[in-house]
Amino acid sequence: MSQPAPTRGPAHVRPLPATPRAAPELDVRLRHLAFHGHAEHVRALFGNMTPAERARHADPQVLRQAALGSLARVHAFPAGAAFEALREREFLESIVRLYVSDCCRREAFPRELFRTLLDWAEDLARASRLAESHEACRLALTLGVATFPDIWPWIQLQSARAQMLLGDAEGAYAVLLATCRRLDRISDRDAIPALLEALGIASLQTRRAPLFKRLLADRLRVFHTNVDERRTIVGLIRTVNRGTVSLLASRELTVPDKLVWLTHWALLGTARHAGSRAVGRWLEKCDTGSAYLRQYAVRRRRAGGAAKGAPTTQATLVTRAMGGIGDFLMMTPGLRARRALGRRPPVLAIPRRFFPLFAGNDDVELVDIDADLDPAAYGEWFNLTDCPAARVESRTAPAIKANRIELFARGLGITGRRLKMMDRRPRYVVSDAELEWRDRFFRERGLDGLVVGVQPHTDEAYRDVPHMREIVEALLREASVLVFGHVPVSSADPRLVQAEGLTIREAFALAGGCDVLVTPDSAFFHLAGALDLPCVGLFGPTDGRVRGHDYPRARTLDARRTLACVPCWRNEATACALTGMRPSACLGEIAPADVVLAVRDAAATTSRRRRVAD
Repeated sequence: MSQPAPTRGPAHVRPLPATPRAAPELDVRLRHLAFHGHAEHVRALFGNMTPAERARHADPQVLRQAALGSLARVHAFPAGAAFEALREREFLESIVRLYVSDCCRREAFPRELFRTLLDWAEDLARASRLAESHEACRLALTLGVATFPDIWPWIQLQSARAQMLLGDAEGAYAVLLATCRRLDRISDRDAIPALLEALGIASLQTRRAPLFKRLLADRLRVFHTNVDERRTIVGLIRTVNRGTVSLLASRELTVPDKLVWLTHWALLGTARHAGSRAVGRWLEKCDTGSAYLRQYAVRRRRAGGAAKGAPTTQATLVTRAMGGIGDFLMMTPGLRARRALGRRPPVLAIPRRFFPLFAGNDDVELVDIDADLDPAAYGEWFNLTDCPAARVESRTAPAIKANRIELFARGLGITGRRLKMMDRRPRYVVSDAELEWRDRFFRERGLDGLVVGVQPHTDEAYRDVPHMREIVEALLREASVLVFGHVPVSSADPRLVQAEGLTIREAFALAGGCDVLVTPDSAFFHLAGALDLPCVGLFGPTDGRVRGHDYPRARTLDARRTLACVPCWRNEATACALTGMRPSACLGEIAPADVVLAVRDAAATTSRRRRVAD
C-alpha cells in the first residue's frame, strides 16, 4: 500500500488535457525500459517523438528516466559544444514541464518528480541561469516537496544559493535560518552540514559575524563522515579565535564546545602527521566515531541538536517527518513503552496524512509536524526523522540482526530490562464501524471460504515481486483472492476481487478479514503482525527472518538457497549487484508453487476467521 500522496498543485501550472493513449506496444516498451533504469534508451525514444506523442506517453517513471538520460547527455558534452548543450537543455526543460503538468493532472506528486526538479535546478545553476534555478526550487516547494524530508533541505539549499548569487543575501539568510531551525524535518543528515555552511556564509554576507562563529561550533557537533570537512572546520575555529591559546581562553565558546574542538584537533592533527597511513586512517575513524557517539549516544534525548533554551513543558516529543506506513506500525511498540514511563502520552509530531494510522491509539497525542513546532519547548525530544533504524542498518549491513521494532524502541530511549520486557507487537485499531463495513464488502462480493489477501506492489520497486500475476493465478486455484491494488490476470475469475482506490484504513480493515495475507516487505506484512494474522512474506533484498522476528504467525520465503547474496540489504538507490538494474533478481526466484504451499500451511494452522453476519 503506497503512502498517502500530497494532492496540491500551483494555480499557474495548467495540466495537460487528457489525450488518447498511445500504441500499447510502445507504451509497454517505454515502461519496461524505464522500470529497469535504461535512461539513455528512454531519452532516445522520446527524442524521436513530437511533443504531442510525448504527452500521450507521459508516465512518472518514463518521464523521470527521460530526464535522467537528458541530464547525462548535457554533462557529457565537451566544453566547446555550447550549441548542443543548449539544444539538450531545451529538450530537458520540455520533459520537466511535461512531468509537472502530468502530475498536476493526476493530482499526485511522487518523490521522483522532486528529484527531477532538484536535478534541473542544479543544472540551471551550472548554466548560470540563476533566476530560473530559483524558480524551479519555488515550483518544487509549491508542489509539496516538504512531503519528502530527504529532498526538501536540498531544494531549500539550492534556492538559497541561487538567491545569494543573485545578490539577495538577506533572502538566502532567511531561507537557510528557517530550514536550520527545523532539523526535525530533515532526514538526510548529509544536508545538515551543507545547510550550516551556507548559513554561515550568508551570515557573513549580512554582517552577522557572531552567528558565523557560533555556527562553526554547531557544524563541528553535527555527525557526518566527511573527515576533510571536519578538518576544515577545526582550522576555521582556530583561525577566527586567533590561535589555540586564545581559543581556549575565549568566553564566546562554552566548555563543551572547547572539549569537542580539542577532541577533533587532537585526533585529526595526529592522523595527518602519523607515520603510517593505516594509523592515520584508524585515527580518522576514531574521530568520526566520536562524533557519532556524541550525537546519538551521549545526546540521544536531545537528538538533532537544534533545540535551544529551557523547556516549557515536561512532555516528551517524538518527531517523524516521513513514512513509511510499515515504519509507523513498527514504531508503535516503542511508543507504547514510552507511554508507560510518563503520566501523559508522548506527543507524536508527524505529517497529518498519517494521522489515520493512529486512530483509536491512546498511546500518543498527535500534532502536525508541518505546524509551527519548537522542539526546545519539550522536556525530551526524540528525532526519528533522523532514522535510528536506517543508521544501524547502514552500519551493520548485510549482517543485520536487530529488527526495526527493536531499533525504533532504542531510538526512543527504551533499553535494558524495559526493552527486554516490552510488548513487541505493533498496534493498529480497527473500529466497529470499519468491521461492519468490511463484512458487508465481503458478502456483497461473494468472498467466502478461504480468502487470501495480496499486496501486489510496494512503494519502492526494488522490493516488488515481478511475477505477482502468476502468484495470484496460482492462489486462485486454491482460494478466493482479494488484491489490494491491481494485477492484470490472464482471464476473469469470479473469485478474484481487485480493490482499487481505497483509503489506507479501508484497505487495512479488509485485510483484517482475510484468512491469510501474501505480501512483499511492506506495510501489510507489519499489519499482519499487528492484527495477529497468518501471513506469507515474500523477501529478497531484505531479510524476512529479521523483519518478521516478532510475528509468530508469519512465514517468509526467499531465494537464499539459490542465491547466496540474499539478503543484501540494498535500497532503492543501489542497483542489484547481479544485474545492475532496479528490480531485484532474487525476488523473481520465488516459485508460485512455494507461495501456495506456504498459504496452505498457514491456513491449516489457524481457524477460519469469523466474519459478522447481518
